[in-house]
Amino acid sequence: MPPIAESTPPVAPASLTAGINELKNVAQFIAQKLEEMILGGTLAPGQHLVQTDIATQFGVSRLPVRDAIKILERRELAVTQPRRGVIVRPLNLQEVADLYELRRLLEGHAFARSVKNFTAADIADVDAIVKRQEALTMGEFIQILDLDERFHIKLCCRCENEEIKSYLGKIWSRIRVLRALERDWEDWNKNSVKSHRGILAAIRAEDFKKARQLLEEGIDRAETKIAATVGELLKRSASTASGGLRHP
Repeated sequence: MPPIAESTPPVAPASLTAGINELKNVAQFIAQKLEEMILGGTLAPGQHLVQTDIATQFGVSRLPVRDAIKILERRELAVTQPRRGVIVRPLNLQEVADLYELRRLLEGHAFARSVKNFTAADIADVDAIVKRQEALTMGEFIQILDLDERFHIKLCCRCENEEIKSYLGKIWSRIRVLRALERDWEDWNKNSVKSHRGILAAIRAEDFKKARQLLEEGIDRAETKIAATVGELLKRSASTASGGLRHP
């Protein structure tokens, strides 16, 4: 009996592979631009993401737009709601309380486990992040937001519990739409840098208890201000929906 030839998997033509990669790149580009519009306030929480409108805006077919929206959903920036379709993640006061309670518990614990393992290089990295943030203005809010997140993620980088870090990453994704509200706060970056400098000084002094306290106080301040902002925005939205009528 002649030997049975081994089968080899079919290889996609180079043109097909290039087309798939191009489609992925277009979807990623659109997702990035939509994310910037969400964080910058051009797309508001609760606003519909209509595929045909977005396709027209970017001059593409609906296919890469569909993939871009899926990317936004994975990043927790958009959600699908029954009978409403895909919308920018809406504001919810209870969600603010729930997510910030989780953030405080997990980030404080992760930081306490991480900071004791910090190296001189880690401290230098944290310092570099703060210096870059300090050099920016509120007109560069999205860059500031990215650096602020990098600061907090770096603080927890030496935590050896990967599950905690994974859940923290999910929380940071979930609160990104909420934190985008900080773009309208006067002196937000200045106050953020001041807080970060205090934490860094405590780390350098090896006063890890104080550093954790400062970290958690900063999280509490952010929650209080975000909750107040969300409450005000929801009140305005309800007033607009009812035609602004006041009932005795």
